[in-house]
Amino acid sequence: MLNHTEEQTIISDSAARFVDDKFPFSVRQQIASTDHGYDISTWQDFAELGWLGIPVPEVFGGIGGSIVDVSLIQQQLGRALVRSPFLATVGGASTALMLAGNENQKTHYLGLIASGKCIVSCALFETESSTGSRLVGDIPSVETVAAADGDFMVVNGCKRLVPWGQQAHSVIISANIESKTVLLLVPVDADGVRKRPYRMYDASRCADMEFSGVRVHRDQVLENSSIAAIRRIIDTETALLCMEASAIMWAIHDQTLEYMKTREQFGQTLGAMQSLQHRIVDVYVKCQLAKSMAEDAIIAVSGTEYTDSEARRVSAAKAFIGENGRSVGKEGIQLHGGIGMTNDIPIGHYFKRLVAIDRLNGDASWHRSRFRSLTDAR
Repeated sequence: MLNHTEEQTIISDSAARFVDDKFPFSVRQQIASTDHGYDISTWQDFAELGWLGIPVPEVFGGIGGSIVDVSLIQQQLGRALVRSPFLATVGGASTALMLAGNENQKTHYLGLIASGKCIVSCALFETESSTGSRLVGDIPSVETVAAADGDFMVVNGCKRLVPWGQQAHSVIISANIESKTVLLLVPVDADGVRKRPYRMYDASRCADMEFSGVRVHRDQVLENSSIAAIRRIIDTETALLCMEASAIMWAIHDQTLEYMKTREQFGQTLGAMQSLQHRIVDVYVKCQLAKSMAEDAIIAVSGTEYTDSEARRVSAAKAFIGENGRSVGKEGIQLHGGIGMTNDIPIGHYFKRLVAIDRLNGDASWHRSRFRSLTDAR
């Protein structure tokens, strides 16, 4: 369990007040239907509040926080179903730059991210790998290649399900240079980059991206790239997804419990029916377990060392939350009855996000297999 400091409690409370004020469900639905899919003006609010620079050291323009601090923001965004590039940029790209970038790369990009001037996303999956079906070992298989041409690298390949790829200014992609897999920064408006943006069923935005003869200067290759860094970047994003899912599960529990207290059938409230009381208690237990496992995953990715043992904890959390999140979502819809299936009631939208989270960065089935393989390797 995470024991929050007084400062972290303040961060969480202030984030909760902010999202409650700025993102009531009706506003959230309006923003989700726009072309951008997120509120551009509020993104600048994120920067002014310091959210975008939380994990960035002060020397690079951030506030020198931790991934635990980032998870507190992600929780509150999840609770209100706020869709934005926050996870992709702060959880993914900033992590990649801090793990693999050199001093010049960190100085240039982390400052831009912290100030809200640059949205960066990680493009690390190919074909249908984000569902878990094409993941190989601990990282997605990489077929994108980069070949040297003087002071430039020429990139050819494709990436799928790039979060907020249409809205990003740059993407960090994985590519093979000879026998080594590296990370490199590619501006999305570079010649040879083609994007196919689309809206996912939970209102998030993604894009498939093709790179055809894209010329990238050598200094855009992240100097300290490694397989270990790629694994940790993906697992950090996965742990943050678990924290978001945990918050969504709690939101479903709270909304359903409130509905049961007011909805009457056969002359009594739903909450007075013992069989339904048992069902909402089961939901409560699953929410508590999911929260504990999500927090453990965050602890695992926040340490200085990252080994197979920490990776196992992330996979354990993702597998458990993937399965039980669906179960909680289904119960929430069923206990709401027919209105739970309508578009005007929040509960169905929360369930959609849980389903999407399960399919991102490896689904429950893949993470169970990964957990077993890492256990056997001990």
